[in-house]
Amino acid sequence: MIAPILALALAPPVPGHTGGPADTEDVGVVEATAQDPTVFPNPDDFATGLYIEAAAGPAAPLGPTNGVLGPALGATARLGYEIRRYAAAGVAAHLQSGFYDDGVLRKEPFQQYTYTAEMRFAVPFRRFAIGVQGGAGVFHVSSNLLQIGGIVADPQRYGLAWDASLFFDVHTLAKGFSGGFVTTFVGTPRFRGSGTLFVQLYLRFTLGRSTAERRADRARKKATRMARRGTGAGHT
Repeated sequence: MIAPILALALAPPVPGHTGGPADTEDVGVVEATAQDPTVFPNPDDFATGLYIEAAAGPAAPLGPTNGVLGPALGATARLGYEIRRYAAAGVAAHLQSGFYDDGVLRKEPFQQYTYTAEMRFAVPFRRFAIGVQGGAGVFHVSSNLLQIGGIVADPQRYGLAWDASLFFDVHTLAKGFSGGFVTTFVGTPRFRGSGTLFVQLYLRFTLGRSTAERRADRARKKATRMARRGTGAGHT
């Protein structure tokens, strides 16, 4: 009884038979998962071109006007054209709305409006960008209260102004929307070098096409030209 079992165990393997499951379809095949080459989020999908922007937050007078003007509400609107995500040009309108108080006149409404032409430069990274923007223009105020407060010597309510901003932008992954944080200083040399610091949150909407759409459009136009050339050569 033992001899047949030993003979079977010591017998050489049958050629072509390698042990394991009898049928190869019973053996699972393990494949390495291919990595997705798509960049997400892909900055090429973000729109560039004409944009509008709205911002709001507190505003604080700095310099001599701080003695008669208290903290205010600040609002900003921008309209511009984004050449690329790293460069843009546009115009801005700033509103500073608060109260005048010199100890005699109290809680008198006071507004300052500033209009500037700006350039913007940014360093983008994926969905984020950090940058600066600024320019120069004019301002006007709602009354001559600053003359009463001794800040200026005449009742003129207009003058030159400049602004400078630092911003941090986050794209929402929707094609045209981004938003973030911006701090802006608006300088008014006429008011003895005073200025206003705006600290705001903003939302921007860009109406243009994305880089990917422009690239695809150029590729279609090139293919159309090549097809027309090929058709012309075939007829000759």
